[in-house]
Amino acid sequence: MSMYAIAIIREITREIKIRILNTYTGNCEDCSLGNVKFYGNSIVNLEIGLDGDIRWCQGSMDRYPRIDMISNTVVNINNITVIGVSKEESGKTYRVSNYRGETVSLSEEKLIEYGSTYQLCNCKILNKADKKVVSAIEGTIEKLSITPEFKINYEEKALLVNVPIVLDNTLEIPSIVGGRPTINILTIIIKPVASTKQIKHLILPESIDRITSSLFFTLRDLEEITLKCNSAIIYDSAFVALSKLRRINMKSIKVMGKGICSGLSNLEEINLSDRPPIDIQPQSFEGCKKFKINSILKEGVKSIHAKAFVGNQASKEIIIPKSVFNINTSAFHNCEVETVRCLSDTIRFNINSFKGLFSYDKKNGSRVKLILSSKASLFYETNLDKRVDIVRLDSTEEDIAAGNKLKKSKLLGINLPLNRLIVDKKEMEEAIVILDQKSVSATILSLVEEAFNKKDFYRSGFKLQRPVTSKPFNVIIGLEFPEEFLKSDLAQIRGNYLAVRCKHCILLYPVDKYILQNYYKVGPLGVPKFQVGPYVYPIKINRNNLKTIEISENGSIRAIYRNNNDDNDYSVTLYDQYKISDIND
Repeated sequence: MSMYAIAIIREITREIKIRILNTYTGNCEDCSLGNVKFYGNSIVNLEIGLDGDIRWCQGSMDRYPRIDMISNTVVNINNITVIGVSKEESGKTYRVSNYRGETVSLSEEKLIEYGSTYQLCNCKILNKADKKVVSAIEGTIEKLSITPEFKINYEEKALLVNVPIVLDNTLEIPSIVGGRPTINILTIIIKPVASTKQIKHLILPESIDRITSSLFFTLRDLEEITLKCNSAIIYDSAFVALSKLRRINMKSIKVMGKGICSGLSNLEEINLSDRPPIDIQPQSFEGCKKFKINSILKEGVKSIHAKAFVGNQASKEIIIPKSVFNINTSAFHNCEVETVRCLSDTIRFNINSFKGLFSYDKKNGSRVKLILSSKASLFYETNLDKRVDIVRLDSTEEDIAAGNKLKKSKLLGINLPLNRLIVDKKEMEEAIVILDQKSVSATILSLVEEAFNKKDFYRSGFKLQRPVTSKPFNVIIGLEFPEEFLKSDLAQIRGNYLAVRCKHCILLYPVDKYILQNYYKVGPLGVPKFQVGPYVYPIKINRNNLKTIEISENGSIRAIYRNNNDDNDYSVTLYDQYKISDIND
């Protein structure tokens, strides 16, 4: 990369200067004639004679733009300087600069068209064999590289990219650099720095699945990001520095941090080809007024947290997926939404003391139509904003089936509330009797899968909960995941239990609805209201010297251990509803 003279300047003081473009840094410098002589012959289109005279060697000085600061005019304002060419399969690509030092890439066809209308400072359009070509007035046009160069600094966890000046707007990071996989990258450093402005679309390889805010620190002009990884872990505030970002493309989100896109007023959508995040975290899209909420709010989302979509203006109609059961009342504050179609049978609104769900601060805010199924129940329904009108749909076949379940429960002497989530231990035990076994099993499996996705973000034990989607009773099942779970690597069904293999133990969660009734553990007093209980705490079986685990149909468990690593000498521990006894044989 080199330096080019791109314009002549007459200052107010009448001093004559020459504007020099450094194609490596992208910076321009207005040099006095004395300073130009200091550069010597390092400026491509100028020659410094032995007597110190300056000669324009690629087109006369009259072809270049002349900026007059006294009259505030520019002569030859449309004339451009060709600073390099690259050859690709599709043809030649030229890099050109205007008098401001702004550079762009043009195809040969486009440059010929432009040069035929205006003038090229250092080149001309010639006819050769009935074909128009671009030719240097003197010498040759500098050949430019078209392939970025990549290098990894493993100590700093940084990817260094030398970007050719003719690079297209898209930069794709390879999965292998220097024969090693591109992993554990915390930041991308672009050289020359000026090239960061021309990169609008960044494509990350399958090997980069942890997205941090430092990753894009030097790429502030990005408009689009594509993640090729199967499932991304997105850290807090990952994209907030990218004020021009419009689109994010990815397969699925494993874990989403807080405020990942907060304040991005130009963001339009997140294109997901697979699974959405389980939780829309607080402030994730706060201030993203152009964002299409339905692009991220898809089936699979369970919770929508505080201020998730505050200030949205683009989504007039929102669809709440069937999987959602928890919405913070400030999630859609000041959104210009008109219609909300709720596919979920049960939504619990987390209490927010100063705002109601779909609240709007501006005067005369339009009313919101909340469309629900005929049997849908809302927990804390009073936390809806006063401008919300609830519309109930007609009964469906599913509603009729739910009515039959209700009749069955009354025949069994079970009288359960229908207007709220069931969280009381006694009511829960009764409701489980008439719940669908498949729904119960699916909920347990789904909770454990969610825990696997989140365990990298925890440092101690944690809890998760979810309602069993089985009308007409909406029962919350909560599971506790002890600290041992953080080092788990496998989960599989073993009889009536879901067995989770950890480093030093095996955790067993009951999936049979009748066995499940006996394993509820009521949490301590003072638990926040949004963490309703009770929870199921797993049976913990030590793996040290464990030979085998036997599980009977009624749910009783025998763990057989070797004594002193001798297969002929063993002991048995019985697990029966938290009553553990040892039997020595």
